[in-house]
Amino acid sequence: MAVLADLATLAGYTIETLLYEGQRPDLVRLHPRRPSLLVGDGKATEVPTDAATRIRLGAYAAAARAWLRAGVDVHLWICHGPVSQGDWLTCLVSAAESAALLTSSAQSAEFDASTFVSCVHLRRRGGTPGGSGFSTA
Repeated sequence: MAVLADLATLAGYTIETLLYEGQRPDLVRLHPRRPSLLVGDGKATEVPTDAATRIRLGAYAAAARAWLRAGVDVHLWICHGPVSQGDWLTCLVSAAESAALLTSSAQSAEFDASTFVSCVHLRRRGGTPGGSGFSTA
């Protein structure tokens, strides 16, 4: 979780907030200079094929719809180990689809041999695509 918080801060997401619908991911932060929300979750012990994990990520994406309707970009990040890297991306895209959302980008980045972050940029159907979830602009 500390890595996720540090990366969020480096990307400019410094204002802590809450996600709607009572969801409690590990990290929910706003960017102070642009309308952008980062929802982050650490997955040290979970796997992307776990049903409860997939349901929870889908609930995070569904809760993000209110932010998207308000014109806020939403990025969903998962911090995980090297196992199942591609499966985490698939899991995130599936979470977006389960919430009737699209993704405008999906990518993973390696920060060291045991730390990866997978990210999707969520958008509403019919909404405009955004940029990379790792952008610091």
